[in-house]
Amino acid sequence: MNDKVEIKNKAEQHEQEHAELSQDQSSSSELQDTELQKELEACKTMADEWKDKYVRSIAEFENYKKRVFQDQKIWIGTAQAEILGDLLDIVDDFERAIAQQENKELPAELTVWFEGFALTHQSLQKLLNKFGVEEITQNDEFNPVYHEAMLQVDSEAHESGAVVEVMQKGYRFKGKVLRPAKVSVAK
Repeated sequence: MNDKVEIKNKAEQHEQEHAELSQDQSSSSELQDTELQKELEACKTMADEWKDKYVRSIAEFENYKKRVFQDQKIWIGTAQAEILGDLLDIVDDFERAIAQQENKELPAELTVWFEGFALTHQSLQKLLNKFGVEEITQNDEFNPVYHEAMLQVDSEAHESGAVVEVMQKGYRFKGKVLRPAKVSVAK
């Protein structure tokens, strides 16, 4: 009987140890769950921060590309305006040469040369038109945006402030004045 009591005591003791162990494991498991939850939240926060940085970086890069594209358009327009502005002086020279020849009888040999000048002038005019260069045609009333007054003259036929004569043609390029027309203005 003593053996039975001893076995019973050992069984109770074993059950009690098992219960304590289970309690320790469950509290340890709860502690691990809380730590895992905290770690998970930290990872989620970090992932959100990285996602936000990524989205901002993409947006900044897109804005950068747009700015660079706009800058390139401005640089191209400026370079074109400079080159086309220099071509205007050459066109003026051709127009003066052609105007000098129109009122004169020339030998056939020189007439052929002037016809070549006229063809070259036409080609330059086509080139200017192709790039959107337009002659300023508002030459009735003086406008400081489109005209540069070279001198004032007395004129019975014109009102004060009216353009009397265009001394050098003016041109626009893409809606902006490339070169103002040089004019004489009535007093």
